[in-house]
Amino acid sequence: MKARQVRSMKLEICIESLSSAQAALAGGADRLEVCGSLAVGGITPSVELVEQCVELSSSDSTRSNIMMMIRPHWQHFVYSPEDLKVMLNDICVSKQLGVQGVVFGALTYDGSVDKELCRRLIDSARPLEITFHRAFDLARDAFQALDDILDLGFDRVLTSGQAETALQGSQTLQKIVDHVAESLTVIVAGNVRAENIRQLQLTGATEFHSSARKLNSSDQLGSTDLNCQAYEVDEAEVRAMAHAIHHAG
Repeated sequence: MKARQVRSMKLEICIESLSSAQAALAGGADRLEVCGSLAVGGITPSVELVEQCVELSSSDSTRSNIMMMIRPHWQHFVYSPEDLKVMLNDICVSKQLGVQGVVFGALTYDGSVDKELCRRLIDSARPLEITFHRAFDLARDAFQALDDILDLGFDRVLTSGQAETALQGSQTLQKIVDHVAESLTVIVAGNVRAENIRQLQLTGATEFHSSARKLNSSDQLGSTDLNCQAYEVDEAEVRAMAHAIHHAG
């Protein structure tokens, strides 16, 4: 049996604003996933925000990686030929912006990985790093989906273990980590916080993803709908998570 390599722990923070990017980097995030509209799970962000994050990261002493979400709409993960054209164009733009990688995923109506569409996107995206996002958690057969993702050549998969939260999916996460061995990096997502990240390390995963968010009270004035309220990254929460994963044991 192939010996498991020792991988460094990494913390990825998803953001939808420059202020959140600044807070995440100040707190010690290793990587940023730049998105738009996190309230609906994240969509392709604005060019301006990605440009700002790339510039911010390049001037930061840690040189954090920037991943760009490629998701043309929030409704579902089954994409039309028109959606594919938009996604391919957004990937071309991402390369021009200088990001480290892109994040996308696609399913068929029967809940399988859309291998044909993903292959088109991967061919366009290389040599950028590529993450299959949490569309994976909606796949009908998790381990068949993993095999498809491996065959396609993705670098990472973002997952809560097909559960509402990573803690609830921790047993499946451990099986996923064992299943992919060293061929694919598993990024644990789903309500990952400083208070549970060490417990989630028991899955064997080495990368963790969080919004680390706090409610920005200045953005809720005049709003009566929680879903419309903006959230910002809590720098202290990021720092606590970074300390937990980089000082394990």
